[in-house]
Amino acid sequence: MEEFKKGDVVCLRSNPSMKFTVCGILDVRGRIEIQIVYFNEGNNRFEYHSFVPEVLSLV
Repeated sequence: MEEFKKGDVVCLRSNPSMKFTVCGILDVRGRIEIQIVYFNEGNNRFEYHSFVPEVLSLV
């Protein structure tokens, strides 16, 4: 498994064209989640989501 840190640019393994910035590493009841942020041009705001590390890859 890849090691992620704040500021890394990552993409979804299933869709490499979707790129995000890591803004946090969360420990949720012993399970690691990677919090990402991206700018949604459709509604002109930053959006935050969390993913398990297995679905992300470093760019």
